[in-house]
Amino acid sequence: KISEDYLTKSNIPEGIIEGKEFTLNEHEEVISEHVAKTVNHFEKEFKEPVDNAVLYLKLGYYKQLHGEPETAISYFKKAKEVAEKKDDKEHLAISYLNLGKLYKDKGEKDETLRYYKTGMEISEENDFKEILVDILNNLGVLHREIGDVPEAIGYLERALELNKEIGYQDGISLNYNNLGQCYQTFGNIDEALEHYQKALGIAEAQDNLRDIGVLNNKIGVLFLNKGMIEKAKRYFDEALKINEENNYPGEIANSYNNLGQVYIVQGKLDEAIKYFKKA
Repeated sequence: KISEDYLTKSNIPEGIIEGKEFTLNEHEEVISEHVAKTVNHFEKEFKEPVDNAVLYLKLGYYKQLHGEPETAISYFKKAKEVAEKKDDKEHLAISYLNLGKLYKDKGEKDETLRYYKTGMEISEENDFKEILVDILNNLGVLHREIGDVPEAIGYLERALELNKEIGYQDGISLNYNNLGQCYQTFGNIDEALEHYQKALGIAEAQDNLRDIGVLNNKIGVLFLNKGMIEKAKRYFDEALKINEENNYPGEIANSYNNLGQVYIVQGKLDEAIKYFKKA
């Protein structure tokens, strides 16, 4: 009964997508612990996994958020085992997606690629477009982080086109954001700006305040790099306003730090120190 409630009422995602944040609410925290204990008891009693891949995917996501990667991997492997047994290709592909992300976090590139590529093949063979775009996005982020930016752009451009085909605005915004990071890494500021501003336009249309705050900071940094100080400051001020109104501490600190950089360039060192201390 607890597990059924968990599956129907919990908003915990099944798949881990690079660049997309999820925060547990109090109900999800409590029920996740109950379900984990229930599943553990079942496995000890019957010496086999629970016959539900989605349950293991959600529990794995929960444990990953709680900084327990090995437990999360164990749950995702059980999800894979159950999905294989039931010939459930959809949740098998998601299991490979999640295992790829966890092995990436462990720094095991070969295992990461193996899981992502297998999940990609299953998704392509079965026309799971929503899962495929997530894997393509994660592959793009992986290749950017290991310094293979052209390969990263290839995966992200493919994900972007697929998201446009599906009409998934969150995915389009995420792809623009990740492409912006690629071009920024490449030193192509104008291309990075174009992609960040497209992502910002979607975030504003959806009233996604967290992304609006993040993207204003990113765009401000690029204008600062271009020497357009006043324009950069306008973006940082807007980011700070949104982040303070919505209590996003990490991004508030980021905004203060960025404004401190502006004051350094302007030669206002006392003002810069004040903002760095706030950060």
